[in-house]
This record gives sequence, structure tokens and C-alpha cells, in this order.
Amino acid sequence: MERALLALWNEKGVAEAIPELYSLHGGVLRETIEEHLGRLAPLDSGSPDDLHLPWHWEARTGVELAMLLDMRLGGGMPPVTLRRPGRLWVGLALCLGLAAGALAGAILRKPAGPPVLEHGRRKPADVLEGTSQLPTGAWRVTVATRKVAVAREDIPSAARVAVRWEEKKRACVESIADGKGEIWNCGSIATPPRFSTAIERRTILLAAVPGDRDAEELAVDLLDSGSADIVILKPDGQPSSTGLDFLSLEGHEVLAIPRSPWGSLARRLRFEGIKPLREVWPGVNSLLGDPSVPLRGLSACRNGETLIDQGMVFVRICPGTFTMGSAEGGPQAYPNEMPAHEVKLSEYWIGQTEVTESQYGGGSASKLPATNVDWNDAKRFCEEDFKGQPHPVGTKKPNPWDLYDVHGNAWEWVTDCYEPYKAGPQTDPKGLDAGAARVLRGGSFLGSPWGLRSAVRVGYEPEDRSGNIGFRCARSPRRQP
Repeated sequence: MERALLALWNEKGVAEAIPELYSLHGGVLRETIEEHLGRLAPLDSGSPDDLHLPWHWEARTGVELAMLLDMRLGGGMPPVTLRRPGRLWVGLALCLGLAAGALAGAILRKPAGPPVLEHGRRKPADVLEGTSQLPTGAWRVTVATRKVAVAREDIPSAARVAVRWEEKKRACVESIADGKGEIWNCGSIATPPRFSTAIERRTILLAAVPGDRDAEELAVDLLDSGSADIVILKPDGQPSSTGLDFLSLEGHEVLAIPRSPWGSLARRLRFEGIKPLREVWPGVNSLLGDPSVPLRGLSACRNGETLIDQGMVFVRICPGTFTMGSAEGGPQAYPNEMPAHEVKLSEYWIGQTEVTESQYGGGSASKLPATNVDWNDAKRFCEEDFKGQPHPVGTKKPNPWDLYDVHGNAWEWVTDCYEPYKAGPQTDPKGLDAGAARVLRGGSFLGSPWGLRSAVRVGYEPEDRSGNIGFRCARSPRRQP
């Protein structure tokens, strides 16, 4: 920590010091770091009593500004809204309507019982349905997925309700119909972890006014940690007037948190693992829901966080374990993919896309992947330079870690030398330090679907070049800007 604090005073080292401190800030050193940074301020900012750092606020990147504010840097700096999700996300939208002839049939038969839902094409696997009868005798029908919910309140008994699904772009933050609240559908990372397969959908209501920065930060943290699928900011903390009947949805858990010091609640969410709500937030009595329900802690490392370094976007990959290779006897497996073995990887950052021709410095503005690059040139670029047909990178859908073109487009050089797998668990395996061949993974636009499997790897001489061989850069956490 001391080394990183000293590096804040060196303009050349501050880009590495900020994220290093931020990583430590997620653990037991939180209060110590906030105490130190609270006395500091950027150059030409704050008051004469502050200790002024040798760089201007405007010189820092958006990611760095958000980190500094989260660590309570002094100087009264303006809030950064970097983490407020303003992007669009593509999800399934749905529309409820009476099926043809349903109303007339209901009048003629005078039937009883709840309406019957008839789903059209694209019905997702995680659909929840709920019905409740109103005092008027009509029915309210609610249909929801983890991220979308729609309700209608004018449905006759036993009527047939047509549910139409379609793909649609939606805002991450949407206003409630009465204008007195907001629905937050997504946080700062593309694919947060699932909290529990036993809970189909969890909504957390915060009795907060939209625009409250601390409440918004908590909303993002709850979504990023997977503790909530949806967060609603509503001053009264009640689900009424949202237009949705949450309680009628089987498998849907609802929590409502009364007005609280939201910043303190967000800080207490920084832990590893899962703990009951009453332990995480002692003294907070939920307005709705069981206070013993579990919450997932927000690790100091968040999968999917991004940063920009010299024009390249890097995505954070947190520590994890996976099975490398193919099981013996697999119908598509090759001998060099066996035996399947457990691999544990430490945290690292990896390029969101393959390196493009324009980034590689060929004098072209093309977004096509840089190909015809041998292993030695790829290594040199990532370590030193850093300044059918393939398609422009980043134009297809990303994988769950928000990485593009991991399968297809261009084969990608990796650091490892090519050698047979060893049986048994391994942690951060690097392979041989030297060898005749280097590994390529990912397949390319010229290959078959077989070559796009995660287990596939091929060995090429490091001097080999081809129009379907490219690369992407990866980096350790300490080198993040």
C-alpha cells in the first residue's frame, strides 16, 4: 500500500497506483486508504489545507476518476456518473393481449377461474407467470423473466391471453410510469454471476429518491454482485404503483429496504462469499421480505470491468477454475486435447477484441483483425509497442465475459509452448519456457465448427504467419492503468 501511495506523487506511476490501491481498498485496508486519500486533492482543486498531488483532475481517465471517488479522495471533486448504466441492452420484450375471440367467448360462457396464457415463439426458459383476481372480478396477469416484467389488469376470467415475445433494445435504467421511481435492469458489468438457481428472480426495492448518488452506487453493486436481478429506486420503498404484481410470481423473491445510509450499506457489501442480510446490514429491518435471506458479497475483482489503455479496451477476468481439454472418449476430441484437467487462473485483463490492423500500426484504419503476424511479432507488440473473410472485430455478440471473437475470426497466438497436457489440477499453468512450437486457439473464419471448440489447440512454429492468424493482448492486474 505504501508503495502505491507514494506512486500517486509520480505522474508516470499514478496510472498503475490508482487501480492497485483500488484493489486493496476492497479488503481490510479500506478505511486506512480512505483516511490517506481524504487528505489529498488534485492540483488546482480543493482547499489550501489539502495536500495537492502533481496532476490535474481532468488528466485522469473516467475509470480512474470513479476509483478515486470511491476511495474518498479529498478536494470536494464533482461526482462521476461513470458507473450509472446509460447503455442499451438487448433483451426479450413481451406484450400481453387477449387472444382472438377470447372476450366474446368469455361473455357467452360466463366462465370462472384464472386466465390461460398462450406463449408465442421465442419463449425463454426462465419465464415466471402470476395471476391475481381484483375486487372488480377481473384478473391481473403478470409475466416476467429475470430482467423483464409486464402486467395487465383488465383480463376476464378464463380468457386466453396471447404472449408475444420479441428482441428489443431497452435502457439499463427506466422510469416508472408515475415518474416517481426508476427500475435498474443492469449494473456496470455485462454478465454478473447468478446468485442462486433456486431463486428464479430477485427484485430489491430501495426507499430512495432517484438521483441519490449513494443509492445508485448501491443499486449497481447489488446488480454486479448478483444479489439482485432488478433494483427499484422508489421513495416509499413499496412495490405499489410499479404496475407489477410481484407477489403473484412463483419463484420471485422481493426485498424492500427502508431509507438508510446507502453509502454505508454499499461499503458493507464488500466481502467474499455469501452472508445473510441481517449480518451484512445489522439494524436494517426490511419493509418487505425475509431479513435472513442471503446476499452475495461484491468482490474487489469484478468480471467484465473494462479499462482503456492506448486505444485498446481490456476486460477484467477474475480468478476462477475451469476444465481444460476434452474428456476421454468425446466424439469430437483429438488426442492432444486429453486428459481433461482442472486449471485455476489468477486475475488478469484481456483485450476485448483481437488487435486490429489500425492498432497494429500498418497505416490502415481497418477494423479487421491484424493477421499474417507471427508469434514473435505478437509478443513484441503486446509487451513493447503498445501504441470466408474475417469480419471487423467487435461486430458479433460477445461471450459471457464481454469478450468478442474468442471463437472464430482469426486464430490467436497464446504464450504457451505446445506440449502434451499433464494430468491433475494446475494453477496458472505456463507450459515450457522454450519449445519448437507455440499454441494457437480459437479457430478462424476459414475453419469448420469443430475448430471453434474451446478444447481445440494447434501448434505452429513461432515464425509462422497466415492470413487467418491474429492475436489479442492480455496483462496482469499490476499493469492495469
